[in-house]
Amino acid sequence: MATSTWNLQGNANTTTANFLGTSDSQPLVVKTANTERLRIDVSGNVGVGTSTPGAKLCVDPQGEGGIKVGGANGSQLDLTVSNQNGRAEIQSWVTTTSGPGVPIPLPVPGPTSIGPHITLSRAANLALNPFGGNVGIGTHTPGAELDVVGNLNVSGSATVASLNAAAISASSPNGTPITAQTTTGAAVSATSDSGEAIHGTSTSGTGVVAYSSSNAGLNAGSDSSFAVIATSASGIAIRAQGNTDTAVFATTTTGLGVDARSTNGVGVNASSDTNIGLNAVSGSAIAIRAQANGDTAVFATSNSGRGIDARSTTGIGVYGTGGQFAGYFDGSIVVTGDVFLTGADCAEHFDVVRDEPLPDPGTVVVIDHDGHLRESRDPYDRKVAGVVSGAGEYRHAIVLDKRASDDCRVPIALVGKVYCKVDAQYAAIGIGDMLTSSPTPGHAMKVSEQHRAFGAILGKALKALDRGTGLIPVLVALQ
Repeated sequence: MATSTWNLQGNANTTTANFLGTSDSQPLVVKTANTERLRIDVSGNVGVGTSTPGAKLCVDPQGEGGIKVGGANGSQLDLTVSNQNGRAEIQSWVTTTSGPGVPIPLPVPGPTSIGPHITLSRAANLALNPFGGNVGIGTHTPGAELDVVGNLNVSGSATVASLNAAAISASSPNGTPITAQTTTGAAVSATSDSGEAIHGTSTSGTGVVAYSSSNAGLNAGSDSSFAVIATSASGIAIRAQGNTDTAVFATTTTGLGVDARSTNGVGVNASSDTNIGLNAVSGSAIAIRAQANGDTAVFATSNSGRGIDARSTTGIGVYGTGGQFAGYFDGSIVVTGDVFLTGADCAEHFDVVRDEPLPDPGTVVVIDHDGHLRESRDPYDRKVAGVVSGAGEYRHAIVLDKRASDDCRVPIALVGKVYCKVDAQYAAIGIGDMLTSSPTPGHAMKVSEQHRAFGAILGKALKALDRGTGLIPVLVALQ
């Protein structure tokens, strides 16, 4: 041992040559109660609670203690690394003392008094706050169990489950809230028992964009609510594209398969190169319901398959309503079943004389000298053209030659049933009587002179009128 001494009660006049430690290849050991508490090995590793530190700082590797950091007002922060139930846990909480040094947990954010908690299992799983509480990434005030402020990129699969709320709810002020792409499987597959499987909103971008090269771009199902609901203020609510399979396939047992709405953009835009652009199936309700205030509610394109394929077992496959037209088809239409029309006649628009009042529905009209129509005035007029459609409870089922501007045009019933103005003062009208023009303007009368009626008959009466004028149903039959 060196001749110089080191005073345990303090030293003065020290120089850089003075030190506490060893000068040979031996560790520095600190003991209390003849038990080792701290060791600095020859490589410089510091161990607390261990005689074989394997790192620059190794604290209690056997899990018999922890690290405590004191704070203001008697509080302290305990950091403990322990081996419990086959997993390593890192947890922290805040305690203070009350009375004779009794630890009391303080409330911290979350449903319990346990603070932030991280669990690492032997299988390398990571659990954040397994005992409750929100986890924030990019935010100090997380509002959900996982609150991410910024972009979230998942290269593998992501499973989201919800029992009574939206499984996925995303919003973006000017971009796409959810973009999903896959080469072999479903880009997004979401199910919900009572809420919305996927709910995406965007003020100026696309609500949901999903692409798949070989499978369904978007597959969503719901037992009691909307399978997919998407809204957009000015962009496309839903746009889906599938190269070899269905772009959008939605099913629901009791609700709407797809409900998409847009104020001035496209409600649904679906395209497919080789298969169905949009396929929606509903067991008892509407398969597709789309609403757009300023643009196309549903826009679907397909290069070789069906643009829209909608089916319903007990309801309506496709249902459309519109202020001007419920449906518009630019091209041919093929119908393999029956066509049911609730209207009563087939009508065609004709020009009328401009210097006379527009004939109202039920009026008998004749052809004028310039080919325009006018109200009838003469009996047995062979220029009779028919009756203006739309009077009474009958409405035209089919309208021909409909133009953008019909200011001086009226629909004339060509085939079917139509309500007609009649005058029975010339002869009582019975069911099945032939009718022709009468001296009363715009009214028909019973044919009494057969030799004058050829070419002047407009139809057969379907109801009797004994006297006066009235409006009766007539079967159109120009002769």
